[in-house]
Amino acid sequence: MTSMEGIARDITTTRASSSREPSSLRAVAEEAPCGISPVAMDGHFLHVNGRMCEITGYSADELLARRLSDITHPDDVEVNLAFLQRMLAGDISRSMLEKRYVRKDGRLVWVRVNATCVRSASGTPLYTIGIVDTIAPPGSRADSRESFEYSDIEMDTDRLEIRWNSRPVALTLKDVLLLRYLICHRGEMLPRDRLLSDVWGCKHAGRSRTLDVHVCRLRRKLPPLADALITIGHFGYTLSLPVEGREPA
Repeated sequence: MTSMEGIARDITTTRASSSREPSSLRAVAEEAPCGISPVAMDGHFLHVNGRMCEITGYSADELLARRLSDITHPDDVEVNLAFLQRMLAGDISRSMLEKRYVRKDGRLVWVRVNATCVRSASGTPLYTIGIVDTIAPPGSRADSRESFEYSDIEMDTDRLEIRWNSRPVALTLKDVLLLRYLICHRGEMLPRDRLLSDVWGCKHAGRSRTLDVHVCRLRRKLPPLADALITIGHFGYTLSLPVEGREPA
């Protein structure tokens, strides 16, 4: 199984710099209403605040002895790694992702993580910082996401027409239905089987390339999706949550 252990860097500088962090900033982080967790490049937690401990059910010492992958649901590790690799490569400066943590008591908790990569003056990645909020499971939210807008992409739900930057974009009906589904479930990790079942009515993905062809066309015709519509290995796809005030990454 792919895990965060696949990326490792010297974190001596990270630990040294963290020890010089002003005590006032540490106090602010400790009292924050959301989880805050700097994570080293090898996946180990460098620090966790009280709220992070409440979310996961672990004590600070227990979390500091673990990696992020240790508390991440196995099905979410691969997409988590994909986002990390893109940040390290400089493709994106930060990411927003909905995922599941496995608490100490075994229960699952859905969280929304806003992560960014901290770099040295020379641009070398030092560690990532995650801001964590708990959220309701996708299927139980009152917000049904019946707002079909994403970045500068707009959808006319009556005519099933797509516009980008106010200009019409020629897409097939299945392209539009797939885009509608992706926007409605943005931030979720969507298996190939589920996409083919819900959009095409197919029960099994098999070796069909139908989904990949439509995804390729959406990326080509709608530039905001080129980076935002992410392939998760052989698992499926996810449409990343747009960052407020910026193009989605």
